[in-house]
Amino acid sequence: MNKKIFIVCAFLLNGKDARTIHILEVYRNLMKFDDIYLFAPRQEKTKNDLQSHNVFFIPCIKSFFKPLLYQFFLFFYLLYYTFKLSPDVIYCRQSGLSISPLIISKIIRVPYIVEVNGLRMEEMEMSDKPKIFIMISKICEKLNFSFAKKIVVVTPSLKKLLHDIHNISYNKIEIIQNGANINLFKSLDQIKSREKLDIDIKQNYICFIGHLAPWQGIEYLIQAAPRILELYSNTRFLIVGDGSMKTKWMQFVEELGISENFIFPGIIPYEQVPIYINASDVCVTPKKPIKSGYSPLKLYEYMACGKPVVATRTNGFEIIEKYDAGILINPENSEEFADAIISLLKSKNIRNRMGKNGREFVSKNYSWERVAQKISDVCENVTV
Repeated sequence: MNKKIFIVCAFLLNGKDARTIHILEVYRNLMKFDDIYLFAPRQEKTKNDLQSHNVFFIPCIKSFFKPLLYQFFLFFYLLYYTFKLSPDVIYCRQSGLSISPLIISKIIRVPYIVEVNGLRMEEMEMSDKPKIFIMISKICEKLNFSFAKKIVVVTPSLKKLLHDIHNISYNKIEIIQNGANINLFKSLDQIKSREKLDIDIKQNYICFIGHLAPWQGIEYLIQAAPRILELYSNTRFLIVGDGSMKTKWMQFVEELGISENFIFPGIIPYEQVPIYINASDVCVTPKKPIKSGYSPLKLYEYMACGKPVVATRTNGFEIIEKYDAGILINPENSEEFADAIISLLKSKNIRNRMGKNGREFVSKNYSWERVAQKISDVCENVTV
């Protein structure tokens, strides 16, 4: 039976980062199973494919207190539409100051589910958030975890952490990992992909795509580059994305005298991401270890495109080794990083085998439709 589900998030839907991709893919695929209504901050340019659907944009005033003001306006929007539409479930993507969806769920006595993609405190320790927001986030996080009917997490490590830190029952926590759009992310002709990007078709390309934030560990790839270039001087490194660390990493590349081997295209349209991946020989995710582990979108997208992956040996990346889809290296180890990439550049047969294994695994287990089906099942269970 179709359910009415309110999905709530606290970030703009015109972004290019993983959280935006996640929420939009979940929204679009959940519509195959249920009646979905999405609430998000108002943006200057609305995505065309969202204008005609059940998406409600909440006023988002630019100020120091923007997150708090958004929750204030969100409360009244949710209150109005809950009485108008009578939702069966409120499903909230956890953010630092999320509190309005929880309050509304209590007022109208509708099951509340919170989705957690990482511990906010871990992320804030690596950022420069004001202390007042960190303090309020702690309170909101605790309230959300305590009163939610179910908590959806993206890694087994995160489930254990919520149990250990917040004393939440394991039965209350469901693991639903991230996915990939397997129709968009698929194997494409490498030469044609390079021609579309107007890059030299005769070079080797190592690719990273994502938010250029401190936890991504790109400095270890940069440190590994000179060793790789000693053997494969025709190698180029595609660092796609933007973020607080971009300028610093570009300066690091300059200091090492290898700037001609690095390409920083900046933010690209989501539809072009598969082209960059397919233009590459090896893709990388050199993330720094965190307690909550990772379930990164880009990992699954790399694998869906049939590319071998070199990644940090940390919670959430075990599948790479288990399914022979790439090579795991110890964290923050540039020498291992270089050796892993060199070993893959040496053998096209190994790259093809690992790429094929990755594609098969993601297609069977991590399509967004499968992810949405699991979320729909969780929503079904809380309404019984």
